[in-house]
Amino acid sequence: MKRLYDENRSKRIKYLQQLQTKKRAALLHAPSGNIKVMNKGSRSYYSFFNSGETTVHYLKCHNKQDMALAKAIVQRSYDQKVLELVIQELSLLEELDAFYHGGDADNLYSTLNPGRQALITPIRVTDEAYIAKWLARSYPRKGFMEGAPVFETKRGDRVRSKSEMEIANDLFDEEIPYLYEVPIRLIDCITCQPYTAHPDFMVLNVKERKEFLWEHFGMMDDPEYAQRNIKKLVEYENAGYYPGENMIVTFETRTFPLTPKEIKRVISHYLK
Repeated sequence: MKRLYDENRSKRIKYLQQLQTKKRAALLHAPSGNIKVMNKGSRSYYSFFNSGETTVHYLKCHNKQDMALAKAIVQRSYDQKVLELVIQELSLLEELDAFYHGGDADNLYSTLNPGRQALITPIRVTDEAYIAKWLARSYPRKGFMEGAPVFETKRGDRVRSKSEMEIANDLFDEEIPYLYEVPIRLIDCITCQPYTAHPDFMVLNVKERKEFLWEHFGMMDDPEYAQRNIKKLVEYENAGYYPGENMIVTFETRTFPLTPKEIKRVISHYLK
């Protein structure tokens, strides 16, 4: 439950805080008075009056000053109600935040001593247990051609390029679980024959417990390479892997190499 709450909490609070500041500023310059609206058929008529006064001024719809006054006062009333609701929601979010910081059902198991844990089937396995099981996956590895360059990651994996090594090292530094070149069955969109692809990485968003494939295309200025891999992207989509949804795609050329900043941005966006 806490993970689902955390996913959108910070964005919502930031939005509400910005809205609160904006509406408070708008109300400082809003005119006083009240507007009464009368509807006759498909038309609306407006009148202005001050609180506590009996005098009513009827506003002319074709008069720009009258309509500007009506708009400003009705907007003020709307902004006041919005501000009240924003303050109320922020207060509730603070209470909810206090509750979750005190613990929740999903994380109760991890607070118990090991002796009790051994006797319990938890509603949700711990992150550590989930990651360990995910990383223990067994699969056939793709070999390397004799004489191929050797790029070794901080975790001790051999990969095929400097960019793959940099991606793997950043994943390792950020404690993002990853597997290298897990085989995936695809269907060739021209011959309709199945074949095995080996996407560079399979990575895990631990918060969401969601897998992503991560393919890095490193020679997109090579027309033949680009055409072959655009076709491959279509085949990934046909197999249910969509960039931005459950697949991460990065690109580079000799002129525009993959930068450390871009790798960190992608990790932060999809995997944190």
